[in-house]
Amino acid sequence: MKFSQNDFRFSFAEAVVLREEMNAAVGTVTTLPPDSPAQVTLEREGNTLQFSFGIPQGEAGEGSVLDEEMSDDSGNPVRNRVIKAYVDDADSLLSSEIAELSDRLDTLCFVPELPMSGGDSAPTLFSGIFYLFPEMTTLDLTLSPPEDPTVVNEFRFRFTSGSTPTVLSLPASVKGELQVEANRVYEVSILDDYLVSQSWEVLT
Repeated sequence: MKFSQNDFRFSFAEAVVLREEMNAAVGTVTTLPPDSPAQVTLEREGNTLQFSFGIPQGEAGEGSVLDEEMSDDSGNPVRNRVIKAYVDDADSLLSSEIAELSDRLDTLCFVPELPMSGGDSAPTLFSGIFYLFPEMTTLDLTLSPPEDPTVVNEFRFRFTSGSTPTVLSLPASVKGELQVEANRVYEVSILDDYLVSQSWEVLT
């Protein structure tokens, strides 16, 4: 880098006096042959310092090539291998997080099933258990008070209504109705005292 001969033609004293009024501006930018030293020319025009630049041209490159399928031993620029390593790390981390999330969901969504007998006509149901009743003549259910009122509680059960419709009794706090018909299987969920159900015909 070099300066022209007229660089800094004003004295230090002049610079001190003009320091509050001096301005800087970019003059011309010239492309120099490859391997030439970079140049900066400084000229003063009144209170303006004008900088002109000479920048050497870079050598022509082959350009960056990315493999269609990235590999660890790519013969193309090293960036391919860097990208491959980054993608592998990201994929490994994401796969691990997905697996962990899946395990948690399995734990959260798992509802143990509890087979019941025809003699269990007046049971107390607990939240988080899926009760499987056989064909029932009567079913008088009590819902256990939740241990933690801040947690959503769901009571689930299934029963079969035979040729004579099952007489189903639920706590008065349950909101919703269920008209039981003969020869149907009912699956019921009571979520925070709101009843939803589905049913289908008994297959013979």
